[in-house]
Amino acid sequence: MALGNLGKTGRRHALRTEDCARVILAHDRHVKIQWFMLALSIAGLACAATPPSKLKTYRDFAARRDGNSERGRIVFFAADKAGCALCHSVDGSNTAAGPDLSTIGDKFGRRELIEAVLEPNAAIAVGYESALVETVSGENYLGVVKVADAAVIELMGADRLRVRRARADVKSMRPSPTSLMPENLHTALTAQEFTDLIDYLASLKQPASAVASHRGTPDVIPEVVKSISLRPLLADHDSFADPGARAPSAPRLGLVWFGEIPGRDSFLAAHQSGTLWLMEKNGQKYVKTLFADFTSEVYSRTGPNGLLGVAFHPEFAQNRKYYLKHQVFENDTITSVLVEKIARGDLRGDSGAPSRRLLTIPCVTQNHTGGCIEFGPDGFLYLGMGDTGPQEDPNGHGQNMQLLLGKILRLDVDRRDDALPYAIPSDNPFRDRAGVRPEIWALGFR
Repeated sequence: MALGNLGKTGRRHALRTEDCARVILAHDRHVKIQWFMLALSIAGLACAATPPSKLKTYRDFAARRDGNSERGRIVFFAADKAGCALCHSVDGSNTAAGPDLSTIGDKFGRRELIEAVLEPNAAIAVGYESALVETVSGENYLGVVKVADAAVIELMGADRLRVRRARADVKSMRPSPTSLMPENLHTALTAQEFTDLIDYLASLKQPASAVASHRGTPDVIPEVVKSISLRPLLADHDSFADPGARAPSAPRLGLVWFGEIPGRDSFLAAHQSGTLWLMEKNGQKYVKTLFADFTSEVYSRTGPNGLLGVAFHPEFAQNRKYYLKHQVFENDTITSVLVEKIARGDLRGDSGAPSRRLLTIPCVTQNHTGGCIEFGPDGFLYLGMGDTGPQEDPNGHGQNMQLLLGKILRLDVDRRDDALPYAIPSDNPFRDRAGVRPEIWALGFR
């Protein structure tokens, strides 16, 4: 439901996120998108965020009451209500700036749909984050990246219009932490209208599952033959909350990896923000202590970025080496990196020694950057790297054998080849093929 603002937005000073009025005026002056001004006025957009108490009112109402999907459909399409059809298709065509919602009810539950509308910046759909492009002449454009290659950058706004600029004319392209969807969309609706909208979104399903859902939930759900129990590993006061206070609409970050530390009866938990937590058993419970804090090294402000993968060297107990896959922001570009770290002698924390960077992979957009790293039984490190967008990989990164994007890589981190900080295993399938990156183990991944 991204009622966004694509177009020439004026000089850079007019794009301060805290100065809403200046952005609106510049946008209206240059591109005359009249519906955008209407959408802003009916959505009640203000520079201040909605108070948490107001969000709770809508959240609780929609969670505890039934809505009417037919009335919700009217709210979805009405320009003086939610106006979601401005930037979302519901027919499978995927022709708008935002994602097609024809099967959104299959993908997300009611709670997730409620949160997506109330806090659009907290979890923007992967592939539909907005970007800010600044040209060498000082013009600024905001929209969803649809094409980004060596020749051009093309953005689409919520009005479904595309702006295309030659790469030579682009000074920078930066990810925006703000969704094209207005943060206060729900304020144009009553609590009942908001609930009706959620019911309509929940009803958008593939035909087979839509039919199955009409059968309803059985009155009695039989118990499993052998009962199981789920127990929290940590007490509530040791939960993994975001570092510091999170604004209601800020991106949600959480745990991305959890595993046993080799050679120790303890675990490591990795938080997307860049913190690692040691979990050691003390009697009958686990106690959490900080293993390392790399938040200053990790970029996690926008998109599904941050610390995304951890792997311990097979001989970690002896050499104390472990590896991280995370994003950084360098040269106005989100970049995925693979780094080697060294733990302390007691293996209970990081040594503080500088990272040794093994791989640097610039990303085209801020999404689909992969994340998983793992040592195989052969002792080599495997790394999953996404195609980095735009959505649907229009540039064919996953099939381009001269790029590491959209591939699974296989590296020997214990040796070095020539100027590389790692070696290429002798049996990598493309090692001796001309015009192909020898790190590639498999190709064609999202």
